[in-house]
Amino acid sequence: MKIGIFVMTVGLESGGPGTYELELIRSLIKRDRENEYHVFCLNRAKNALDIKADNLRYHYIKPDVRWISLPTTLPYLIMRSKVQILHATFIPPPISPKKYVFTMHCSSHFVHPEFYDSKILWRLNRFLDLGMKRASVVLCVSNHVRDLVSEKYRVPKDRLPVVYHGVDARFRPIPRDIAKRRIEKEFGIREPYILYVGKLTARKNIIRILEAYNRFHNEVSGEVKLVLAGRRTMKPEGIGEAIDRLRLKDRVIELGYLSHEALPDLYSAAEMFLFPSLWEGFGIPIIESMACGTPVVTSDNSCMPEIAGGAALHVNPYSVDDIVEAMRKIHSDTALRQRLTHAGIRRAAGFSWEKAAEQSLEVYKAAVA
Repeated sequence: MKIGIFVMTVGLESGGPGTYELELIRSLIKRDRENEYHVFCLNRAKNALDIKADNLRYHYIKPDVRWISLPTTLPYLIMRSKVQILHATFIPPPISPKKYVFTMHCSSHFVHPEFYDSKILWRLNRFLDLGMKRASVVLCVSNHVRDLVSEKYRVPKDRLPVVYHGVDARFRPIPRDIAKRRIEKEFGIREPYILYVGKLTARKNIIRILEAYNRFHNEVSGEVKLVLAGRRTMKPEGIGEAIDRLRLKDRVIELGYLSHEALPDLYSAAEMFLFPSLWEGFGIPIIESMACGTPVVTSDNSCMPEIAGGAALHVNPYSVDDIVEAMRKIHSDTALRQRLTHAGIRRAAGFSWEKAAEQSLEVYKAAVA
């Protein structure tokens, strides 16, 4: 087969969707040398897409102005490449001359539209409405997403297979003394710290994370920092004001966006990992942290109980009291920390990009048949 993959977020420091696109392509090429792969991407993805293979071709969609190139250049390139099936990994193509499948990453655009800028939400909804009507198959990243999408769009579940995200093999427990030395050398962090990884946005519940950390810090002895690994969006959403209000400037360390190479040490050296997001479709950082053996505090809503599988402490993300109480438990209960560490490693072992690639390839074959 000739298989097309239309990517939109790789290279944009976009978090989960960008990781998904890159790791899926890498794993498909690694396991499948028989089929021919054609990746359609904007020019800005060149540096991030460093995968090379004899059965892999890149097609750059020009110009980099999406509203011009997606309805014009993209369908032309799809036709010229003679692919038999297209996988749109983030949004459906506005026009596709070939059958396609696309990946649905989240349900927040219709469950929590308040998380989005109105103009972005309007465009996103138009694309997704179109995809639901025209796609041969819609890959869902969790059962949670599948169930809500089926109900919202009235799509039968046999058109909505679930293909979980994976976790890269580099995410593994690193001895804490080694990880701490590397973190001190790389980032200058000497004190114990609590970690958050992801975009700094309202949906990720950063303000309540700051408030919970402030209360926790005031209760425990010794200096414990809060490390935020992720970039702020164009809208600061009150993060700076909260840090000033709580007088946390000297206790909160913002590292900005980090490559995957830096994350295993960062997870492994952390006291605990906080991810009480308000809504997720999958939540890749949950299984990355678990794979590194770090105890996880996450939410009791959307997909997070499904993904964590009982190997994390779950909280009401709207309750600072709940978040603080979970932090207290992990801090004070050695047996609980050990249980979460071992359970998390076992849980994370069930997710792999190789499995995601294998399941996706089966979907491509069935769609072409």
